[in-house]
Amino acid sequence: MKNKILLFLLSILLVFIIGTFSIISQNQFLNSFEKKIPNNFKAFLKNTIFFIPSTIKNNQILSKKNTQLEFEKKKIYEIINSFNNLSSGKFIDRRSLVSDKGLKFISSSFFLPYVFNKGTDNIDLSINLSSSRKSSNILKHKDNVYIFFSSGKIINFQYKNYIQNNDKINFKEINSNLDDFSGPSEYYWSGIKDVILVENNIFVSYVSGIHECYNISILKADIKDFIFEEFFQPSECIDQKNNLNFDGSPINGEFAGIQAGGKMIQYDDTNILLSIGDFRIRNLAQKKDSIFGKIISINLKNKNFNVVSMGHRNPQGMILEENTNEKFILSAEHGPKGGDEINLIKLNNANEIPNFGWPISSYGEHYDGKFRKDSPLYKSHSKYGFNEPIYYFKRSRLGVNQIIYSKKIIKNSNLKNYFVTSLNGKTIFIFENNLKENNFKMIDKVYYGKRIRDIEIIDDIIIITDESYTPSINFLMIESD
Repeated sequence: MKNKILLFLLSILLVFIIGTFSIISQNQFLNSFEKKIPNNFKAFLKNTIFFIPSTIKNNQILSKKNTQLEFEKKKIYEIINSFNNLSSGKFIDRRSLVSDKGLKFISSSFFLPYVFNKGTDNIDLSINLSSSRKSSNILKHKDNVYIFFSSGKIINFQYKNYIQNNDKINFKEINSNLDDFSGPSEYYWSGIKDVILVENNIFVSYVSGIHECYNISILKADIKDFIFEEFFQPSECIDQKNNLNFDGSPINGEFAGIQAGGKMIQYDDTNILLSIGDFRIRNLAQKKDSIFGKIISINLKNKNFNVVSMGHRNPQGMILEENTNEKFILSAEHGPKGGDEINLIKLNNANEIPNFGWPISSYGEHYDGKFRKDSPLYKSHSKYGFNEPIYYFKRSRLGVNQIIYSKKIIKNSNLKNYFVTSLNGKTIFIFENNLKENNFKMIDKVYYGKRIRDIEIIDDIIIITDESYTPSINFLMIESD
């Protein structure tokens, strides 16, 4: 009996050794022997007796594949980085643009080097290649123009050098820790949203997320060193995964980080203004105790904040204006399907917070066309006690974003002129505002042909960054007769 047990154990051991070498090695004899074993029995052996050697072999295969993928990723990055460096600041094209009313522009475009200039050991292709990470904001300081990419990369050039030699721009990459805060790269809507300069301090708004609970926060750095640290981080956030508010209460809505807002402007010596979108949790825009769907003022000294206006969906552009000692904001805001708005927000009324109606009232529609009881999107605003926009766009999917005041571009106008840009619309809309009559009307538009992310005016030159396949910085001038 003992001999039979011993013989049985030796047989199993022999089969195990043969099977192990068959799985791991490439021995022809063993492989031919393996082919004679029925597939069902072979699968049984691999999943039971030979589980460990089979796992070893699979790990070896995966390790080889990972090594190959890492090698290929580095090669791809080297090619992209090489193209990025060789093309940096190179002239792309010069084209003529004509507005609907016959206003002629000359646009000169130059390649923006949006890829991080890092070693191959610090690669995140999702950050470097995502189209959303090509989006950029413009900051001017003295003779320097800085470009802040959504990924956290910063470059700059000297404006006078462009004026003197407009065939190439010499960009310099700025060393900074900003990319540490740029957000999870797997989300196309995360990253840097805006940048402003107050005295020598840079303020950057970005989508902040801790444990998948998101809001708009602000970083601060001295322009001398570009070392950023947290400046303003609200306690309220939206839990993307569980659709909960910061206090654990349920939220009605459909999370969409793309509706984040994040525009900043300086209000006075001690306060800045920040727009915060609703992240598509619509009902928060009408909750006075929530920061979402609001424009807030933040004290630069004690970081306390106050709600300036409410009932917003996704305000992306703001400028501060003044008329007969009354301060107000002109805000450009994304609507749903149609209904993009320009809102005039008065700031001198301390007794009441201006409410612009979202999501009760809107001149747009839900993208899916469904009626929602908690966000009915009534067309009239005033009928339901809300402020009407001073202008709204009927066309859908325009994506109006930036608004900027121009006093030198339109030479023959006696009124204040404004440029309103658009993403999907790829158009610059030109408005004039009669402040005495509070009449804000579109007087012209020019089709630009690219998604416009940011706009700045220096002297009589319009500077634009876009989000085309090869992102570019563009200089527009009105063509002289």
